Amino acid sequence: MSETVTTPVTQARVAAAMREAGLIPFLGDTDQVAAILGSRVVRVVLPDGHPVQGIAEWPRVLDIRHAPRAADIARSFNATTYTPKVTTVAGDDGAIRFHLQHTFSWA
Repeated sequence: MSETVTTPVTQARVAAAMREAGLIPFLGDTDQVAAILGSRVVRVVLPDGHPVQGIAEWPRVLDIRHAPRAADIARSFNATTYTPKVTTVAGDDGAIRFHLQHTFSWA
């Protein structure tokens, strides 16, 4: 390969790289690879005709009584921080789940 030509990023190459790093890749159709790292999930999405995207998520859980404050914190954080982004979800189990997600693209 020359310095100006790179090998395309494919699902097989991403999965192989994860295996080499000691992770177990999970394949989703032909355009996604994911790995679970304890409470973290790392996904690589290979959308046809678009740049490859990496997504990392870090979930956290709070009691439902903190819902109003959790929503305020998420809004403030997202308004003042470029990445990662935070979402909150109230679960049926009475817990508020925070998800921090950072999505990145590369050619």
